[in-house]
Amino acid sequence: MTVEIDQECYDVMTLCACEALRRTSRAVTALYQESLRASGVRATQLPILVAAKVIGAVPVSLLAAALVMDRTTLTRNLKALEHDGIVTLEPDEDRRVRLVVLTPRGLEALAAALDGWRAAQVRVEALFGQARVHDLVAELGALTAATQT
Repeated sequence: MTVEIDQECYDVMTLCACEALRRTSRAVTALYQESLRASGVRATQLPILVAAKVIGAVPVSLLAAALVMDRTTLTRNLKALEHDGIVTLEPDEDRRVRLVVLTPRGLEALAAALDGWRAAQVRVEALFGQARVHDLVAELGALTAATQT
């Protein structure tokens, strides 16, 4: 029994897509976080701001779906961003729906964060290769789509 468990544990550490992605995510997030530090925007917040800018005033549920994020996790992140004056949560015509809207301060924070993002992106592409990064992002997108069926 112990031999089987040991082999399965080894498999988790060496073959598991989830473990490999989470380990890589932690390392890559730390690199981007360092580049974003001066902007005051966290690496976990940047995609929220980008999506809110690209989509415009967006319902929380649609934003969560677009980011493939649990609504509870998104709501927790939005509360911090709202507290900092970066987004507002405004009622839609349907009062049950809340819209995420970037504030003028949020647009400034996004612009500063994009400077840090560019620096991190250039560094990752230099370390790993631009073509490999682009291929990796495409493959990760395909894996995301495949796991959502």
